[in-house]
Amino acid sequence: MILKLLTLALTTLIVIPAGAHLFEFPAKIRMTEADYFTVQSIYAGWGLFAVAILASITANGYLSWRLRAADRPAARWALTSALLICLTLVIFFIWVFPGSR
Repeated sequence: MILKLLTLALTTLIVIPAGAHLFEFPAKIRMTEADYFTVQSIYAGWGLFAVAILASITANGYLSWRLRAADRPAARWALTSALLICLTLVIFFIWVFPGSR
């Protein structure tokens, strides 16, 4: 039960940056280029979310492994979650990160 709650908490935590970007997008899209790059500097500390992302991948993977015999559908969902979080990292480093430099 503790592992399930920890996994849920970590996975919820890593959604925060995406939600912040979603809600700020309408305001940022109207900015001038100079203002936009000035605002980009506020993301300097967001690299710390990497710890939560890696912890979430690990927790989901471990939860999947622990549930593999007792609850196969839940184990598959946990594994799917870990893989989809990995996919978000691939998308980030292929498209988002280079565009932010």
